[in-house]
Amino acid sequence: MRSTYTYLDARNDKSGELLTGRARHKTSLQLMYKDKAHGWEATLGNDWLDGYRYTLSGKTGMTGASIMNVVVNKKLGKQASAYFGINNLTNRENDILYYDGRIWRGGVKVTF
Repeated sequence: MRSTYTYLDARNDKSGELLTGRARHKTSLQLMYKDKAHGWEATLGNDWLDGYRYTLSGKTGMTGASIMNVVVNKKLGKQASAYFGINNLTNRENDILYYDGRIWRGGVKVTF
């Protein structure tokens, strides 16, 4: 298990106003599983954003969000691995934070 917390106080140097496009608070929690004998790894994580300052149609506001992601990796011998993941597992949409719903991803890594 791993957890992180970030506090951000990003301000405009001239006006002292908080910058837009940034979350004031970000908390993450990840649960990780490793099966070294069979080459499996999995991570389930959630990010919480609070105090995300934005400007939309000339108006400034604040919002927050909670996004859950999962990824599974499998070693395929000594030189290859494959992964499959889902970002935004709960399929939340948020126009301000540009979350368009669930994103499926996968890939293969080969080293020579």
